[in-house]
Amino acid sequence: MKTKKSITFIAGAALMILMGSVIAQPTDESASKPSNDRRKAIKVGIITNELELTSAEAEKFWPVYNEFEKSKADLMKGHLEKMKKMKKEDKELTDAEYESIIETEMGFRQKMLELEKNYYGRFKSVVPPKKVAKLYEAEQKFMRNKKSYQKRNRKNKGQPEPPPPPPPQNPDPEHKK
Repeated sequence: MKTKKSITFIAGAALMILMGSVIAQPTDESASKPSNDRRKAIKVGIITNELELTSAEAEKFWPVYNEFEKSKADLMKGHLEKMKKMKKEDKELTDAEYESIIETEMGFRQKMLELEKNYYGRFKSVVPPKKVAKLYEAEQKFMRNKKSYQKRNRKNKGQPEPPPPPPPQNPDPEHKK
């Protein structure tokens, strides 16, 4: 139990450090966006913290989750390339072209749902259903944090947020007046 708390504490501390480094980015617009590695580290921190995985669970869970993420990324990449090709020209689209775009989008969503259903079964085989539910919540939490960061970044036009005010200082009890 003590090891589990230590792992949770370490993951939480790492998450806080990573979140702080994301916020304190340079003012150059390209440098103000968190890198994929940093984004992945933040996501791993959130998931680790929320799921409270034991070492045995983590050993089985992460390979399956990483495979799931790669499959989702591959599916998304293919979909985005297809959509870019369909919308490439700056002309007015016909109803048939709009219909094709809508059908392509629905096909993509169906494939994504099938992928999620497949991996739901695989996740249940390595962690309890309660932790699978927590995984989905952690992913939503990560997306909310990501959107919030992007919104702040757009609002500040690439400027880093000012640091938070320092915590109030407790007066030294020996120097009370």
